[in-house]
Parts: sequence; structure tokens; C-alpha cells
Amino acid sequence: MARTTINSLGVPAGTIVAADLTYPLTTFSSTGIDDNADATAITIDSSEKVGIGTTSPAALLHINGSGDAIRVTSTNSGAGGTQVDLLHFSASPADGDDHASINFGGYYSGST
Repeated sequence: MARTTINSLGVPAGTIVAADLTYPLTTFSSTGIDDNADATAITIDSSEKVGIGTTSPAALLHINGSGDAIRVTSTNSGAGGTQVDLLHFSASPADGDDHASINFGGYYSGST
């Protein structure tokens, strides 16, 4: 029987079947794609928070670093340009709901 090898995992040909591949997420961290760097680059914790440049993410996506945090570039040749959506879905929207916020601030002490 032919075998397909993926990262040293042997899988007999024709034996893969559709299944629910949902498993509890445990804490994962990596020092990079090849895992050869000296410091952790990406962390996914057990509460599904992702940290880039931090091992203790405080939000669903927490980016920490000394350079640009987010850069969005569009190669759309049409008139649309770059789009960033901040969406709020609620089963019971109410008057006065805060649907999105962008906060600007600084830290005089240099701590975050």
C-alpha cells in the first residue's frame, strides 16, 4: 500500500476519511516558523488569544513590538482601495450601542 508522508507521519493511501477535527486548544508558542529563534515570536494560549511579540496576550489579538504594529496594503487596481472593517453583530441591537472604537493613547512611563 502506498504511503504519503507529512512531517514524518505515515498515512496509508486511501485511509483518510472526513471527521470532526475539533480538539481542545492548549497553549502553543513558537519562536518562529522554523522554531530556531531565541525568543518566542507567536503565542496562542488556551483561551484562544493570539500574541505576536508577547507571551501573555491580553486580547484576542495582541501585537507588541517596536515597529509598525499593523500595515494594510491594497493592490486593488480599482477605485476601492484598502478597507478595514470593524463590525459588531448583536442579536438585540439597542439605541446607543457602541459598535466599534479606535483608541489612541500613550504611556509617559514607557510601560504598557
